Amino acid sequence: MLRTLLILSLSVAVCLPATAQRSLDISGKPPESDTLRAMRAEQAFVRGMTRAYIGDYEAAIQQYERALEVRPGEAAVLIALAEAHEAEENLSAALYFAAQAVEVAPDEPSTYRQLATLQLAAGETDAAVDTYQSLLDLTPSDLTALTSLARVQQQTNRFEEALATYELVLDRVGENGAVRTRMLGIYQRLGDIAGAVRSLEALVDLDPSNAVLRRELAEVYVRAGRTSDARTTLEALVAEHPSDTEARTALADLYRDAGEDEAADALAGTSSSDASTEVLARSLAEEPGNLAGWEQLVLAHLRDGDTEAALAAAEEATLLFPGQVALLRVSALAHAEAGRPADAVQLFEEAITLLAEDPTDMDERNAMLDALDGATGLAPEDRQRLRDQFDGTAP
Repeated sequence: MLRTLLILSLSVAVCLPATAQRSLDISGKPPESDTLRAMRAEQAFVRGMTRAYIGDYEAAIQQYERALEVRPGEAAVLIALAEAHEAEENLSAALYFAAQAVEVAPDEPSTYRQLATLQLAAGETDAAVDTYQSLLDLTPSDLTALTSLARVQQQTNRFEEALATYELVLDRVGENGAVRTRMLGIYQRLGDIAGAVRSLEALVDLDPSNAVLRRELAEVYVRAGRTSDARTTLEALVAEHPSDTEARTALADLYRDAGEDEAADALAGTSSSDASTEVLARSLAEEPGNLAGWEQLVLAHLRDGDTEAALAAAEEATLLFPGQVALLRVSALAHAEAGRPADAVQLFEEAITLLAEDPTDMDERNAMLDALDGATGLAPEDRQRLRDQFDGTAP
């Protein structure tokens, strides 16, 4: 890029009027032509880049200065001088030449980026903010500049400005975990509970398997007075991760605060499996529209050995959500476990037929394969026939 800038600027010299090249200097000799001066400047510049490449920045600076003497105000040379002085840890000189480059090439974005970087290195954060804003005036779509500006604003405690800039970043790139995490830090610093809730909800949506984020979201819900949302969040988490002691303790505390001592005692005193099943059933009673929760409840009852409860949950779930592969699959497992092989085979067949409509759903295909392998209550010939039917739906 540096060489390109120099060559472009030097090429302009070739087009200068011939009269400028034919005039005489005070000694009576024809002055050096602009073309020759351009060539000498480029040669010095190239020699400087060569010295810089091998780490000899002192020699590089000398060559760049010669190029600048021949062709004053050359942006590429000024940028290179700033880089060389930075490498020599002479920040004041680097800043000087970088600022000069911005002045002579105000339409070149790279000059602003270099100047802002040097200003940050020198601790001139206010100046860096101004430089990034000038860069964004020039190139509003520069996402790197926008992100850099937000970080500097955050580092200099310009929190409201930083949040506004991060929102612009999200508008450009969509939801982003790194940006939301930085915003969460600002909201926590400001004590903005509503902002923290928004950030954590977005982060959980991006990474729903992250138990730490879900526990933190529940905690912030409590601080925001949204205890019902906190309970729902923790109940789902405990159902999925029965061994999560922190989530179980936090949920038990919420039960006790609500005067539900029996539920709290049950959560603390029963086995992890029993507790998770109870919590999940309670959650579905309050929010029956959670399809995945019904699937988990049927499987939880089967793990507990309670086939009657599994059958009851499966029946309710399939009434609420007819034609769902996942629910038909777990319902088939429940019927097989309860000694109802004919019903189990019928449900498996229906599920496999529906799955054939979307054979690329690999998660469900794997779950179906596990279910067929685990349906030990079926006759071997029925299991083989179902496996053959399932294999026939392979993409």
